[in-house]
Amino acid sequence: MENTNELYKRLETLVAHRKALSRQTDHLRVMEQEHTINGYPKMRLSIESHPHTFKTVNKAVIKKVFALLQAEYRELIKQKEQQIQALTLQLNTPKP
Repeated sequence: MENTNELYKRLETLVAHRKALSRQTDHLRVMEQEHTINGYPKMRLSIESHPHTFKTVNKAVIKKVFALLQAEYRELIKQKEQQIQALTLQLNTPKP
């Protein structure tokens, strides 16, 4: 069984990952809202996979990519929260 210090380090890492994912999700939401509300110039999407680059200004494609990214981030956040809960339960369970 892992010692308590290692479990706490894993818990800290999971919490940090969840916070980073939340920030990225919020950033995507803010970018999308600013574009919609303030009427900023066209958004451009660029996806790089060396040596290829996909670029578009098609609003429907960009909105779909944003929606897919946000859904993926929400799913990852949910997984991290489940891992955090399981680890917290393990840490709070009295040892025999």
